[in-house]
Amino acid sequence: MIQISTSVNTPFDTNFVLHQTLEFRFSIMPKTLYRDPDFPTTPTDHKNREIEWKRPHQICKNPVFVDDYGIDDIEQGCLGDCWFLASIASICEIDKSYMHKIIPQDQSFEENYTGKFEFTFNDYGVKKTIEIDDRLPTRHGHLIYVQDKEGERQEFWMSLLEKAFAKYFGGYENIIAGNAVEALRVLMDTVAVSIKLKNKTVEDVKMLLEKGQMITASIDRWSNIHDQSVLNGLKDGHCYTVLGHHSIKFGPHRNETLVKIYNPHGRNEWQGAWSDTDFRWNEVQDNEFHNSNFRRPKDNDDGEFWMPISKFLEIYVAR
Repeated sequence: MIQISTSVNTPFDTNFVLHQTLEFRFSIMPKTLYRDPDFPTTPTDHKNREIEWKRPHQICKNPVFVDDYGIDDIEQGCLGDCWFLASIASICEIDKSYMHKIIPQDQSFEENYTGKFEFTFNDYGVKKTIEIDDRLPTRHGHLIYVQDKEGERQEFWMSLLEKAFAKYFGGYENIIAGNAVEALRVLMDTVAVSIKLKNKTVEDVKMLLEKGQMITASIDRWSNIHDQSVLNGLKDGHCYTVLGHHSIKFGPHRNETLVKIYNPHGRNEWQGAWSDTDFRWNEVQDNEFHNSNFRRPKDNDDGEFWMPISKFLEIYVAR
């Protein structure tokens, strides 16, 4: 399926222990940090497993709220909210500037840090500010839900945005298994529609992709496509982000159209034709890669992959 796209009182954490090390970049820390009275911590996660709530600077030495919004900041954890993460990835890829409307600027873990962060959603046409504290669920010192991919600078905007989104819906457990149409409504106050691809042609899908809209795609769990020889590494009941497409202009594969897709898991890719290690990439002429969006993929299982539009049409439902 393709999907196109309160202010509260401020009690504070008086038990917070200050960290003052050379690596710790906060020269002045408040003696008390904000604790959200409307989103209390719990001793267990949505599967009743023990967790510990930690603030970003208790998770890593040099936390960064945001460096730059991108899909490489999105790696799904154990929460089944791919519908939400795929929608965010789509916004980052198609209209990154819109993230500033969702996440007010000038928030950080440095200057004027209080442990409180704000996000702006759309409640059926009305802007709604969601305030949260920055305590996040962890296990053995690691985040259990969405997180930045491993790197030198760990960003936390996605983890905190996910927490704010969960608060909007009443808790983490309430954003398990949803619809990207709903996510885009809350995030952007946009008109989003579901399109069944069953009776669509390749040309129909190409027309959709050429419009440059925000598109997510899922494989219905109730469809007849469950054979792993057909899914080829893809997962049914899971939502992906459509990043773009490219029609090959030169060489033996001229006129073949490929679709670029991202898996919010940050790994686990299509293993069929035009996968990262497929021999067809060696047959593509160098002048084909002048398009900045089209390049030979790296074989690093980063969740980003290409696949033939015919297979996309066969397997996915678009939103």
